[in-house]
Amino acid sequence: MTWDISATLARVEHHFGKPQRQIAEASINSVNQRVRYAVFHYRSIDAELVAFKDRLGDRNLLEVHAGSDEEETEYYAFMDRVGAHAVACVQSIHALEDLLAATVYRCLNLDRFGKALDEHQLSLRETTTRLQTQPPYAKVQSQLESLKPNPHFAHIDALSNKAKHSTIVRPWISQNTDSTRPDPLLFYFEAFTRRTDTFAQVPFNDLLEPALRFAGNTRVDIGIELTALLK
Repeated sequence: MTWDISATLARVEHHFGKPQRQIAEASINSVNQRVRYAVFHYRSIDAELVAFKDRLGDRNLLEVHAGSDEEETEYYAFMDRVGAHAVACVQSIHALEDLLAATVYRCLNLDRFGKALDEHQLSLRETTTRLQTQPPYAKVQSQLESLKPNPHFAHIDALSNKAKHSTIVRPWISQNTDSTRPDPLLFYFEAFTRRTDTFAQVPFNDLLEPALRFAGNTRVDIGIELTALLK
């Protein structure tokens, strides 16, 4: 299934006018842009790992730490680059919750059903609260609300808020000996606690890839439902 964005925008304009279409289009573009940014940073981590493996050759990580000062400096620079991409990827995925909510809000012109909200007030919570007053919008409300309980999104949410309000959960690399995994080198997010919840260490690929996939699928499902609602 694909989302015909042009059809959605045409229906927004038909029902609510061109200015509302322009606002809705800006929201949709922001969602798509964040997805592209997340994919860029995710792929950049893979590219960094490929280049590091080439430099590592047949050695193990302990040999890098015991190597020359120049080699050790390059190793830490490499980890900083990976960390920067990891944090940016997490933050882009995390932003999709509120950006998708803003897209729903603006495409359906939910200001019609209460006090108009300023841009900074738009959020997943505010949008779903407004949707609760409109039974025909129950399905798109459910689609938005599916983001929070998703375990990958919950982990992403905690990582992003931890970095924003407390400390960055730094990545680390391990030379994996688990025969069930084909790649001997893995990046991990270390275990951490956010408020009363504890999150276990997790390989990047086991968190970022499914979170991106879920976000992409939810984006399409919401878009298709918006088009149907605006018929």
